[in-house]
Amino acid sequence: MAQIAVAKYADGLPLYRQEAIYARDKVELDRQLMAQWMGKLGFELEILADYIFSEVKKAERVFADETTLPTLAPGSGSTKTAYLWAYARDDRTFGRDGPPMVAYRFEDSRSGECAVRHLNGYRGILQVDGYAAYNKLARSDRGNDGITLAGCWSHCRRKFYELHVAGSSEVATATVERMAKLWQVEKTVRKRQAEAVRRRGSMA
Repeated sequence: MAQIAVAKYADGLPLYRQEAIYARDKVELDRQLMAQWMGKLGFELEILADYIFSEVKKAERVFADETTLPTLAPGSGSTKTAYLWAYARDDRTFGRDGPPMVAYRFEDSRSGECAVRHLNGYRGILQVDGYAAYNKLARSDRGNDGITLAGCWSHCRRKFYELHVAGSSEVATATVERMAKLWQVEKTVRKRQAEAVRRRGSMA
């Protein structure tokens, strides 16, 4: 069951392909049976998934993103677009030794209501890519006034870089050059203890 689950969810091998692979080796393993196994496995592991998410939400900062996930639409013979929401914590670049971890939530929607529901009770910094749906998390009338949104430098840089490459904006070029200097500083201090970084900054 572990092999089937890893092949399906980590290696992207749908059950019908696995069924064919096993059949090639004269192993009769029905796709419907494997689907039942995966459902049972998901049920048994739900408590672990919830625990991981609760640990993620204890972090000072959480990184959030969502991506499309083609999903079979029963009875239609085709797929529909669903979404996989990911929430990660990883403070190794800040010199911390806490274990990195990521929690996933499957949804049929990309609505901001999903993120509001997922992050209920979280208090801290939420780093996102600028997708407007996350703005709901910072609204005090939604009871999420403990969340501070932080943008992503890489996403911010894209538009400046496009203008820079096109040679159509001196301001964009200057911005890209300044960002490069900031990233060089970040590279220098990455993984150092926060106190050491602060000491270096005060000496500069």
